[in-house]
Amino acid sequence: MTMTMRTRAATLAIVLAAGAPCAGAQGGTLLFSSGFEQGTALRPIAQGDCWANGCFQHLEGTDASSGFAWPPAIWGGGGLLFLLADAPVDAATIGDYFSQGIVTATGRTGSPTRVLYSLITQSGCCGTDGQLGGATAGNLLLAPLREEGDLYLSYWLKLQPEAVPVRANRGVDPQDPQHWRFVFSWKTGSAVGVDDGDYRVILNIASWNRPGVPQPGRPYWDIRGDNAAGADPNYVEFWRVENRSVPVPLGEWFKFEAFWHRSTGNDGRIWMAVNGQEGASALAALEALKESRHLVAAAREARLAEVRQAAMVRLTDAGWAAIEAAAPSHVETVRKYFFDLLSEDERATLTDVFERIVERLMRDIPSGK
Repeated sequence: MTMTMRTRAATLAIVLAAGAPCAGAQGGTLLFSSGFEQGTALRPIAQGDCWANGCFQHLEGTDASSGFAWPPAIWGGGGLLFLLADAPVDAATIGDYFSQGIVTATGRTGSPTRVLYSLITQSGCCGTDGQLGGATAGNLLLAPLREEGDLYLSYWLKLQPEAVPVRANRGVDPQDPQHWRFVFSWKTGSAVGVDDGDYRVILNIASWNRPGVPQPGRPYWDIRGDNAAGADPNYVEFWRVENRSVPVPLGEWFKFEAFWHRSTGNDGRIWMAVNGQEGASALAALEALKESRHLVAAAREARLAEVRQAAMVRLTDAGWAAIEAAAPSHVETVRKYFFDLLSEDERATLTDVFERIVERLMRDIPSGK
């Protein structure tokens, strides 16, 4: 992760969705909206808001542009800034790592507007160097206490041009680390500070300049589902989508949208879009589907041909049953026509090769990042 992050967010809207993403935005119930306009403010951080390696900071007041008051009352929960320094801090020293405020800046239309501005000046692990697998982060956190339906969320975001290094013209570097910038995630769990969640969906902007990487050095969208929502030390990645077709807008405003429908059946869904209402020529959606809450299925990427029009394919119960029925014979076929043809020495060689590959992957790719 490249340090000195500047994040500007404006016009946050949250909708209790009635169905699909577009229907949710148009026909749902608006739960909260704020442009950080007059009446909103950041409360000074008190010592009671801090723990060993981070602090909370509260937003307060009623937004004159929307009439909604901070903190948002979403399903019994609220919202605040989550400032994780990843180093020992208190209310007096948290400012050594973060600087944030509601300021006036040039908005997406070119006119002055109020925005939530956030700056990370150093990380707990690595100072002003890139923190790679470090945990320092400053996030706007929404924490419902219960779940009453589907949610649709949208907001405008602007990152500084160097938020993720663009190194496409510098040549491939075998030693170049992966760079990433967190954009959005949602997690399961009973309450803030209680590490009992078991599922997370996360969106990052990433870039990697190593040999064999598609379009090396160019930022791309990295979306994944994993179990990094609690204290489980055994990291499990359920699925991942790497989207390199949707341009990553650095140094300019873009609209981010997310919709999710959780289910214990086979109709769970997460949908994300960038500039999905702008109708630009590069318009596309980032979409990942899961077939059950614990994900036995995979994810796929869908592209929008025009505004709000997309084709989506779902696996029916009958189709999933057909796959399960084919699994035993598939395993038998692979064993018969591959593994049974190998000698003991060949199997040992194959095992050695794959173990070295896994070892290299585990060393070069930090778990959960």
